[in-house]
Amino acid sequence: MIIRLDKYYVEPEFKDIVVSYKTLQNGVETKTGKININTFQKNKGMGFFQSWKGATSEFLGRYNTYLTDMSHTIVDKLIAEL
Repeated sequence: MIIRLDKYYVEPEFKDIVVSYKTLQNGVETKTGKININTFQKNKGMGFFQSWKGATSEFLGRYNTYLTDMSHTIVDKLIAEL
């Protein structure tokens, strides 16, 4: 008897977000920089009775939340650097 237990999950692409910026005053560049933000997401396993459609929908909902959180983090870091 062979028992096979497979683990299925949705895996995000683990890449840092890099934002480059520069400030200008009277057309002259005064400051430049880069802000790096680590991604917050982790692998998310499917529930026992969850469909692929349900798992994908849940993943995308969390993705929208993470995107908002990362945007706030970028703005906070940009304000701190300026």
